[in-house]
Amino acid sequence: MGMLEDLMGDGQRQKEYSDFVNRYEQGRPSEGYSDQEVLKRYGEVSHAVPSDQYARAAQEALSKLSPEERAAFVKMLQDDARNLRERQAHFESQLLSVPAASWPDAAAKARYVLNLYAAGLSPEDARHRDLVAAILDDFARLAGAG
Repeated sequence: MGMLEDLMGDGQRQKEYSDFVNRYEQGRPSEGYSDQEVLKRYGEVSHAVPSDQYARAAQEALSKLSPEERAAFVKMLQDDARNLRERQAHFESQLLSVPAASWPDAAAKARYVLNLYAAGLSPEDARHRDLVAAILDDFARLAGAG
């Protein structure tokens, strides 16, 4: 059984996925399916798709967009990125201005900073990734021992 069959299960679920794929392949992205359905299907399968297949699927999906739709998509991504940066800056201001009231609060701040640090590490930096993971595991273990 292939990866897609593993993800789709059998019977009714396979029929639903097949119907979605057919509607997707027959029309423009703005026709035949809602944004909510696309997000639902994406959430159901994206975690299990290898990165090379994911990249090919993204390229194929983008190629189906008209130039106007592509420009709107790029603008949406830029707006989302700007909003995320603004929310992150606000959150970080809060972290700086409000002292931790307890060890768990301090650990939560440290977890946030460690995750920021880890996100900037190169994929080849396994030693530092392992170090961050070990520290986060320690935080989780010690929080449970409380």
